Amino acid sequence: MCGETSPVSKPPSVAVKRSDGQKPRSEHVTLERLRSEHVDAIVEIHMGAFPDFFLTFLGRSFLRELHLAYCDDPTTVALVAVRQDPYELLGVAIGPLQPANFYKRILRRRWWRFGFAAMGAMLRKPSIIPRVFRAVLYRGDVPDDGEDRAL
Repeated sequence: MCGETSPVSKPPSVAVKRSDGQKPRSEHVTLERLRSEHVDAIVEIHMGAFPDFFLTFLGRSFLRELHLAYCDDPTTVALVAVRQDPYELLGVAIGPLQPANFYKRILRRRWWRFGFAAMGAMLRKPSIIPRVFRAVLYRGDVPDDGEDRAL
C-alpha cells in the first residue's frame, strides 16, 4: 500500500484569489493511499492536534513507527487528503480492518522498534511503564456482534 501513488479521487481544481498578493493556493484536494513519505507530516499533525494524548507523549519516533506499520499493513484502510498546489498534507483517515490481528501482528514484527521509540518517554516518566505494557496488550476495540469492522 505504501508504494502506490495513484490518487483515490480527482475532484476539480479551483484556485482561490488572495488579497495579499501572494500566489493563490489551489483548492484541488485529492485522497491518496498512505505512503511512507506522508508519515512525517502525519506525525506533525498528530502532535499538534493531540498534545496531551498518551501516544503523543511517547514521542515522534513512536508515532512514526505506528504510522509506518499502518502503511505496511494490507488489512488497513489508510488515506490522506492532500492539496496539490502547493503540495500539502491536510489530514488522514486510518483504521485496521481486523484490529485484534493488526496489533498482534505489528507487535510481533516491530516490538523492538516500538520499544526503542518509547524508551525516552519511559525514562522521562517511569510511572508510564505499566500503561505502556497495557498498550502492548491492546487488541483494538472490536464490536461484539461478530462482524469485521474497521477501528
